[in-house]
Amino acid sequence: TSDPVTYSPTTTVAFSWSGGADTNPDNFNIKACTNNDCATGCTAVQTDAASPYSFTGLVNGTIYYACVQAQDLAGNVSAFAASTNTVTVDTTSPGVVTTTDPVAYSPTTTVAFSWSGGADTNPDNFNLKACTNGDCATGCTAVQTDAASPYNFTGLVNGTIYYACVQAQDLAGNVSAFAASTN
Repeated sequence: TSDPVTYSPTTTVAFSWSGGADTNPDNFNIKACTNNDCATGCTAVQTDAASPYSFTGLVNGTIYYACVQAQDLAGNVSAFAASTNTVTVDTTSPGVVTTTDPVAYSPTTTVAFSWSGGADTNPDNFNLKACTNGDCATGCTAVQTDAASPYNFTGLVNGTIYYACVQAQDLAGNVSAFAASTN
């Protein structure tokens, strides 16, 4: 079996595998289980499954192993084989980030900005931009991905008022809303 993705932002997860060796191969049976024993917390077995197979309706916040079984034309079946990696279904966006306002006035075109993270069980990184409006959509700089706090905005235009806007992102790719500083 090949391993599924580590995190999924949807309740549908695709899984691929290659066939078991048999002189009379027929089909594959597949199920998603919450334990690699392929017997605990499993979805219904899907028979005649083709690779890749997409599991649907998986539960948010649950860790799954994909288990696949080969069947030959005589009806003989192999043992279920579990993926070595898990897939975690994570459809929840991180919480909104708490901003710490930057200095109200800066004598340079570089301004430092700090924040604390949006709560999430699978945090990954923060996206950051400076905007001329607190809506985080107007007059914005390019988004800086994988930003660390504190972050120094550089190259800002003299005499322009900026709002620092930050967004949390989790390992499944879910993102929070942008949060703007009040200054």
